[in-house]
Amino acid sequence: MKFRYILLTVCMALSCLCLVSCDDDNEMEGDNQPTVAQNETNEQVVAPAPQTEAKPEPAPEPCCDLCEATGGLLCRKNLAVLNQEALDKQLKDGALTKVSLFDGQTLDGWTKQDGKPIEKGWVVEDGTIYRNDSGGSLHTAKEYTNFIFDIEWKISPKGNSGIKYRFTKYGNSWNGPEYQVLDDAGHPDAKLGDGKRKVACLYDILAADTSGVYKEPGEWNQTRIVAYGPIVQHWLNGKMVLQYNTDTQEFKDAVQASKFKDYPNYAAIQTGRIHLQDHNDPVWYRNISMIELPAGEQQ
Repeated sequence: MKFRYILLTVCMALSCLCLVSCDDDNEMEGDNQPTVAQNETNEQVVAPAPQTEAKPEPAPEPCCDLCEATGGLLCRKNLAVLNQEALDKQLKDGALTKVSLFDGQTLDGWTKQDGKPIEKGWVVEDGTIYRNDSGGSLHTAKEYTNFIFDIEWKISPKGNSGIKYRFTKYGNSWNGPEYQVLDDAGHPDAKLGDGKRKVACLYDILAADTSGVYKEPGEWNQTRIVAYGPIVQHWLNGKMVLQYNTDTQEFKDAVQASKFKDYPNYAAIQTGRIHLQDHNDPVWYRNISMIELPAGEQQ
């Protein structure tokens, strides 16, 4: 009898220890467990456990002055790349804004060289700007300095046109560096200038590598021109086909070997208009937009 009493006492003691241990465990886990409460109808309501906010990763430090000035769009370590991820982020955050330069219905925002309205030569047709007659080249009413300029174009067979940018006055003449728009196979200009007059070239100054990306007359090509200080890039259908720096001696020598050698500081003036060239041939332009880049260190 005494033995049974002792055994019963031990069992009761062990049961109490287990209950205390469970209570302690529940208290320790309480911070991460849902809270159980009762509402007015005496039903149990489980509140969600508190969530810990994830801290955003710090932005990478700029590696050079150009990277810092452009928010990572351009970098001296790899000028051949335009950082599309950084561009998309800045557009999303509102740091940069893409502005349409053609509404698909009118020639609003475009003028003749003297700033007067377009009277003939260019019309809006099926959502494109179509050069259907002689009338002079088109110019934006506004000037641009640092920018990303996008445009789509379609050239006629044996056709010739061009996209000039930073178009301004050089002495007594108006001009600007030209992104060549051409039927390479059908227009005789492509056979001149040691390959520096073909499509996407800096006309008569520097050749472009368009292998595998150029689309034939009658098809749409997409052009992007990136200009930041002395650094300029020509893109064709998603590929960078040419880049140059107007501050280099190499570029200055190339200008001196071209038809523009008598223009003071040709292509080095960093502000001007966009110019769509009338070269007497049918050509179509559409989806025209501009992203202006902030000023900064440009050396």
